[in-house]
Amino acid sequence: MNDIVSVNDAIKRGKYLLTYPALAIFIICIVAPLVLSIYGLCPAWFMILGMVFSVIPAWIWWSFNVVKWKVWAFSNVRNVHELKRKAIKENLIWPDGSTYEKTEVWNTSAEEKWSEIQHKFNKDDVYEDDFNIPNESIIYYSRTKNLMELIFMVLLVIGGFYFLYQKSYLFAVILIGAGTWGVFKEYKEYSNTSPQITLNDKGIETAFCEFIPWNLIKNEQVEREGSGKHIKFKLSYEVYDDLHEVYIDEYDTSEAELEHLLQVYRVRFQKMNRF
Repeated sequence: MNDIVSVNDAIKRGKYLLTYPALAIFIICIVAPLVLSIYGLCPAWFMILGMVFSVIPAWIWWSFNVVKWKVWAFSNVRNVHELKRKAIKENLIWPDGSTYEKTEVWNTSAEEKWSEIQHKFNKDDVYEDDFNIPNESIIYYSRTKNLMELIFMVLLVIGGFYFLYQKSYLFAVILIGAGTWGVFKEYKEYSNTSPQITLNDKGIETAFCEFIPWNLIKNEQVEREGSGKHIKFKLSYEVYDDLHEVYIDEYDTSEAELEHLLQVYRVRFQKMNRF
């Protein structure tokens, strides 16, 4: 139990061991039958077979190697709660009790090592202060993001008028309607200069919720929602078992930056209220 590896490094290694090889296997199983069929080296129905069953070898790779990664990662990382949360977020592992979790292939040696690791989950994660972080951080709408999206929406409207000129009325209505709605939305956000999230060592305040002190907040984190091109990030925290959520994709922060701020200000609050 060396506790010498950072959470982010463990996640990075997990991607190289699990995510990238499984994705490569999946693609190869689809592309290989296609290429062989084109050159007449296998019947055409092999392509369909590859598409249907390509997930199986990729899943087998994950099932065997996820055990190796879990034992190594949780043995060498101090903040196992953060590691588990981020590993689930990055789709390296599945939540406890998940049907997919039951496909992990364990041997006796790995099970024994995993059993020894479990005591680490009885300890709270430990974070350090970052003196580069100011006493208070205020997060706003990102004017750069909003401006780029505003320009894109204007182009949609222009494209809609082009299709209107070409008498393609369906495309014209869709583009003009979507573009006009987008222009109003993005301009509203672009012109909004009020704070959206305020963080300090006393608590959290958002544009949608009044100030809440840290002692009333629990399970604060940045979560990922969706997959592929539809991924969204949100700040979530619980207050008296009520869940508060704020989507941050349009703000001038990133998932990693906001999560770091949450850790730093939580540490500062704990130091101030230690005695």
